[in-house]
Amino acid sequence: MTPRTKLLLACGLVAACQRAGTGPPSTGSHGSLEGIVSLPDGEAGPVLIGITDAVTGASSGVVQSDAEGRFDARLAAGDYALTVTSARGFAFIEHARSPATGLSIALSSDCAAVEGTVRAAPEAGTVAELSRRSKFVGDLFIAPVAANGRFRACLPEGDYQANAGGPLLSKSVRVRVPSASAVEIPAYPRRQIESPPPRASIARFALADLGAALRRGPRVLGFGEANHGTGDFYTQRGALALELARTGGLRYVMLEADAVELLRIDDYVHGAAVDVSAVLVAMGFWITDIEEFTAFLDQVRAYNAGVPAARTVHVLGFDAQMTEPAARLLVAGREELGLSPPEVQLLNRVAPDGGKSFLELDAAEKAALQQLLRRLGDVPSINPRGSTGRAAIAARSLQHQLGYLAESNWVAQGQLRDAAMADLAAFVVERGEPGRACLWAHAAHIAREPYGGVESMGRYLTQRFGADYYPIGFFSYSGTARAWDPGGQIGVIPHELARTPPYYIESAIMEATSYPDIAWVAIAAMPPALRQWLELPRFSREFGSSYSGAEDARTLRAVPTAFDALVVLKRARASTPTPTGERRVAH
Repeated sequence: MTPRTKLLLACGLVAACQRAGTGPPSTGSHGSLEGIVSLPDGEAGPVLIGITDAVTGASSGVVQSDAEGRFDARLAAGDYALTVTSARGFAFIEHARSPATGLSIALSSDCAAVEGTVRAAPEAGTVAELSRRSKFVGDLFIAPVAANGRFRACLPEGDYQANAGGPLLSKSVRVRVPSASAVEIPAYPRRQIESPPPRASIARFALADLGAALRRGPRVLGFGEANHGTGDFYTQRGALALELARTGGLRYVMLEADAVELLRIDDYVHGAAVDVSAVLVAMGFWITDIEEFTAFLDQVRAYNAGVPAARTVHVLGFDAQMTEPAARLLVAGREELGLSPPEVQLLNRVAPDGGKSFLELDAAEKAALQQLLRRLGDVPSINPRGSTGRAAIAARSLQHQLGYLAESNWVAQGQLRDAAMADLAAFVVERGEPGRACLWAHAAHIAREPYGGVESMGRYLTQRFGADYYPIGFFSYSGTARAWDPGGQIGVIPHELARTPPYYIESAIMEATSYPDIAWVAIAAMPPALRQWLELPRFSREFGSSYSGAEDARTLRAVPTAFDALVVLKRARASTPTPTGERRVAH
């Protein structure tokens, strides 16, 4: 049974969903969803109904039923997802088209009880927002919070991110349902988080000054981008990396990209005749198939041509994403690596389809393959351009990817991925040629604090390197950035990003530095009042591969915990796709 079928049957809402799409229109200029919620036996009182635009994924608000379960949600005409949350039941409607009347929603008791506390001074109207990790749009259940901070809900099985909402706000807490323990959500008054920063003055610094400040110091630098579609993030990080290569002993630029596929890019920057465009197409990601990245690669290639081999810069990946390139590299080197025919056969079997055939191997075959990968991946030293070093990278990548298959829930897979990225990056830094490294990835991976309940790569690297890991967040105050449009109806397009509100981190830095084109600030060197303001979680503008508007593109960051420095661009420009980097929806 598919997850979608299971949910619809559990909720008993197939008929309700059909009625929602065909109900008679309501009067007035706006649409409406009207109906009644039938509570489980013995439960009474109003319930909260969460509404999400099923096309864009943006929240359309929350309505409360009356004591008899009747509700009337005034909405623009369109397609919506609905959730209903109570202490003893739940409901989820994947598609309800407004206008519609006469909806009949029966709550299902096929759920697990979740109890918790929002830790903050109680404020009327506070809710607990429990967002389920699933393929559905609008899988967000909302429970009222009592005056004592307690809440109760009955939710379908799954992994959730729990937050406080309404007059209180919080960072996400991971919740696994069913759970034996109560949920604790530390929260803060919204008015406090949305208060502007104190007046502070920081001397203007150019990015070159940041390079000078980092010439000596941490061995591993994290360069975290607030989104994947800003060309200036690539340009500025590239300029800083080359400055550190010239003056600060930097030897490695490592990206959130497949570790094995990027080996061909490393060949290119070291002078080999490699078709970079073909490599980027094979990787399949629009994020790196951009003019700004290819320009950086040409700059590294030119730099490497003019320096001794001991000072060249490697451009590598640290993500474990593709089983086939890793297995193919090992099979190609079977004679040098001393692989037996059965070992080659095992590698060929797990190469396609993300290694899913690994689950079909018997216990002896699995053990033999794991032993092989451990042997190849655990070498005392590597040259990233040597066959043994490359085999070690491929073996470790493949071993991590096969480990993903043991986990079926998305949150656990995300946890494993960040751990894998940290391991691959640390492996190169610790066992490769001497030199410093900078890691390029989304800020969520680079930061030292968890995201969505997942331990970040930055947390793992801090555990491994301590003060020798120095994460820097790259943000934009205004400008444009590319990402998928809401609902994926158009493609990857530029989005205009308005200036961040005054209580955002980006605005605070711009104001304190008198609005230069580029500002960078070391957290330790901030005026005490500004640093203290930033110790409370504050909003930053962050999003991934899609953009659904300003409300969804914000993250609460405890800056001194997350980063050691910030770079803020006054007006950033969207990345420029190559001809093969365009993404458009076919109509």
